[in-house]
Amino acid sequence: MTMDWSFEAKSLWAKTGEEESWLNLPRHMMDSAAVGEVLWTDWLAPGLRKRLEHNLNLQGDGVPFASWLTGVHDVGKCTPMFQGQLRQRIGLERHIHRVLDAGLPLRDTTTHDWYPHSTGSEIIIQRWLAEHLDNVSRRYTNHLAAIAGAHHGLPSGPGFDRACKAEFQQMDPVWRTVQDELMERLIEYSASYEVLPRVLRQRISRTDQMVLTGLVIMADWLASNQDYFPLSVADAESSRHRAEHALRQLALTMPLEWPDLPDSAHEVFAKRFHWPTGRTARPAQAETLRTAHELNGPGLICLEAPMGAGKTEAALAAAEVMASQTGRGGVMFAAPTMATSDALLSRVKGWADSIVTTDSGQVTSLFLGHSKQGLNEEMQQLRRAASGIQNIDEDDATKAGEVVAHQWLSGRKLGMLANIVVGTVDQVLFLALQAKHAMLRHLGLAGKVVVIDEVHAYDTYMNAYLARALEWLGAYGVPIVLLSATLPHTTKARLIAAYASGLQRANVSADEIDASGTNYPVITAADRHGVRTITTEAPPTQYHASMNLLDDDLESLAEIMHRVRDEGGALLVLCNTVGRAQEAYALAQDIVGDDSRLLHSRFIAIDRVDLERELVAELGPPSEDVVRPHRRIVVATQVIEQSLDLDFDAIITDIAPMDLVLQRLGRVHRHQRPASDRPAWAEQPQLWIRGIEDPGSDTTPPEFGYAQELIYARAILLKTWAMLRQRMVGDGMEIPQDIPQLVHAVYGDKAPIPAAWNQTLNEAQAELEAQQLDAANRAKSFMFPPPRSSPTMRGLWKDQTRDVGQNEVSEAQGFAQVRDTDPTLEVIVTQHASGGYRILPWLDESDTVLTAESNIDERQAYTLASCSLRLPHSFSYPEVFDQALDELEEHTDAGWHHSYVLKGQLQLMVDEDLRCVLAGKALRYDRTLGLIEEIADEPKEHD
Repeated sequence: MTMDWSFEAKSLWAKTGEEESWLNLPRHMMDSAAVGEVLWTDWLAPGLRKRLEHNLNLQGDGVPFASWLTGVHDVGKCTPMFQGQLRQRIGLERHIHRVLDAGLPLRDTTTHDWYPHSTGSEIIIQRWLAEHLDNVSRRYTNHLAAIAGAHHGLPSGPGFDRACKAEFQQMDPVWRTVQDELMERLIEYSASYEVLPRVLRQRISRTDQMVLTGLVIMADWLASNQDYFPLSVADAESSRHRAEHALRQLALTMPLEWPDLPDSAHEVFAKRFHWPTGRTARPAQAETLRTAHELNGPGLICLEAPMGAGKTEAALAAAEVMASQTGRGGVMFAAPTMATSDALLSRVKGWADSIVTTDSGQVTSLFLGHSKQGLNEEMQQLRRAASGIQNIDEDDATKAGEVVAHQWLSGRKLGMLANIVVGTVDQVLFLALQAKHAMLRHLGLAGKVVVIDEVHAYDTYMNAYLARALEWLGAYGVPIVLLSATLPHTTKARLIAAYASGLQRANVSADEIDASGTNYPVITAADRHGVRTITTEAPPTQYHASMNLLDDDLESLAEIMHRVRDEGGALLVLCNTVGRAQEAYALAQDIVGDDSRLLHSRFIAIDRVDLERELVAELGPPSEDVVRPHRRIVVATQVIEQSLDLDFDAIITDIAPMDLVLQRLGRVHRHQRPASDRPAWAEQPQLWIRGIEDPGSDTTPPEFGYAQELIYARAILLKTWAMLRQRMVGDGMEIPQDIPQLVHAVYGDKAPIPAAWNQTLNEAQAELEAQQLDAANRAKSFMFPPPRSSPTMRGLWKDQTRDVGQNEVSEAQGFAQVRDTDPTLEVIVTQHASGGYRILPWLDESDTVLTAESNIDERQAYTLASCSLRLPHSFSYPEVFDQALDELEEHTDAGWHHSYVLKGQLQLMVDEDLRCVLAGKALRYDRTLGLIEEIADEPKEHD
């Protein structure tokens, strides 16, 4: 459609470029409207589109409504404030002259309080709708106008409203005439005369406002991209043609279309996960799939099953069914850590590949959602695959059937819009965080099924964010799958109740959740019609684990290590602190030499990845290509609990909460192997508990030591040890049969606590409850309120008026706000060289010296980025943190600011011996020990 705009309207600038190029405001509004039409019809998940059509009473007029909403968002650029801001910009005066020549007077904007043009859009839309549409509520017009007011990522504040209205009162009437023209012609362009009155006769919910704002932002960003929407376009060229051509070039991936699945669960799993002939689905997998089919509309499935029981495959199969039934266009799979996310990537991609076959004709996008995703080699390969997707002709199917990392659908704000996302749980928790452009995350997740793994791994603070995120997801009708090996009933009840509240179901009672008792494995399903539990048949791989207490000294630890030296076997020594791990590893080196390995969080990223890859190859799932080592002692911290599929013959672990002890035990006899693969001393799984200074007795409580209680709550350790000591006196543990009883006893009130421990336990329990209450209260600081609690969209952001962490560090600061952790410093380790610095020598043999003037190429940038690590906890104390940050910023190469990969990173430079002093603390990096905090030498006195 060619629109006949007035000379005044066409004089307004919306975008400026190099030399004489520019784009007028009517054209940008039509471009945005045309993009909105395509996004509504082709990109929006069908279930989400259907929900919006129902809630907004669109009656089949979704396209005109989306066109108008996305097109009108920038009408606020038709104001003296916006148009006059180029007065002082050298070389851009021509845009000012054009506006003046059209008879639109400009005042000196420095005499007025500034406001963003998004506020102008909101005020203009409010006024125009109220004046030109009959029988509509002013309140509802405000709801609709607020969407345009928030298209910069935050709702317009009251101060901006006052500034805008003050200028409008003094504005020459000709401006209002042009504003009215823009509003009238956009309604004509979008053909939305009929639909807008219907929309404005009912309340627009906060959830719908959030999703629609996300859609407007997405359309605006696309229409503002000069690679796809060139400036200085001819009047005769259609914006709809521009949009179609641009999105064809961009190759924006559409919602996944879910093919029909076989009736047999065994066939489903074999087809999706490329199982060999004869392999059948486990009972928990088949039952999870059946439960997904039986859900009535959107719902939640919580699968509790032992480690290694195939929960990932069960979740993906269920997610596919739930997505198909509710019209979701993709899946988000969230895991506790970056390492677990990386480990999941290949498995999720393999599942997606089986859906997006060549026959399907689909191309789908995949995003790895964490801050180190640029270092993941598989993601790099997917990006290279995506480079050939651009400029696909509509009739060219040669690229169909691919899963790619789409260039535009990436980054911390747009990545959630990809079809399939694998990432840390923070990517879901951020849904509940008041942050700039949160609407894009809401838009992305509202159109997916969300799977959350290892739900037991999150503390009170994170669970507060998780519960609120589940409430919002429930309000969007998003299907959810929760996975855990060991989930306390109280945690499960809280999370399911939050989701049910979002679905607007009556409160979930504790009795509904506790109905599962100690049955295991168990599935809990919740939808609008209620909560039910399904007990499934236990897997056939049950085993008996013997348990013993190990004195917390090196002599006792050496005794077990000597068995490995003399008889062979794979032993895991799991320590709660890096310092204890480094000490235990030094002992292992003395006993078995090169047959020992150390893994913790203080290795540079590339060294840790290499070590993890070696461990998985040697101790992972059985393979004909790899011979299991005769002996191996692996000393590790908690990083090994969830991230790696490893199989040991025995484990020595520091005391920890019961659910984590069981999680760690899940690394023992994890895979079925020939008897010859395991030493005689570990034919049955062996578990030793250490890290207890005094085990106590029936008359005296135990002592765990400062380091253990600093990490884990004493009350939980007391109840855990009461259960474990009882099993040591008895017959050990039957796994997985005993898992629910052990976990629920510790997190309930059924642990066999000796009477002499009661006072100690009561004091510890009171301290824990106070800490949990404090954590829950602190979590509320930047958390969105419940979706139906705020009367306005602006009220959702009552505690947050800016982006979470500005510029490059925003993701790290957002991470800190959804996890109850002390601030940490992440650095990139480089080595000092004469005149500059170099990449660590074992990663770059060229010995190239880099300086601030160096033109760092992409290979060098990624190699440098792979040398990142987090500093020890001792750098988290405020005085040390601030001093270290100042020193790091002072010595970081200023040239890194020009690198997309290195921008915002901090540089830690070590000498030729890999040593340095930072904030008065002596540090040394060792390739086998990681980062070590040494005692700084005392300064020598001079004679």
